[in-house]
Amino acid sequence: MDINTLYSFFKGLLKGDSILFSLFISIFMAALRIIYSGGSFLEIILEGMLCGCLTLIAVSLINFMGVSSHLTVSIGGFIGFMGVKKINYWINKIISKNLP
Repeated sequence: MDINTLYSFFKGLLKGDSILFSLFISIFMAALRIIYSGGSFLEIILEGMLCGCLTLIAVSLINFMGVSSHLTVSIGGFIGFMGVKKINYWINKIISKNLP
């Protein structure tokens, strides 16, 4: 592997619209949040994986809706910071309000 290839890979990763970087930010923020609240290692792993999956879903939704891909890292950070339980609560609240 060439040094220019690595340079272009990391440059593309850090430019702000990379799905991999948004996934990393989501998992990292979730891990920090669980560590801060005193969770176990298993909670860190599971919450990180769930936030990562939710980030991938959110990124594909914003791409489908035509929203700028520059928001992917922000979405990953937001999901990691808020957590799966809080986002699940919001989604259930929205769905129950809109369905009879």
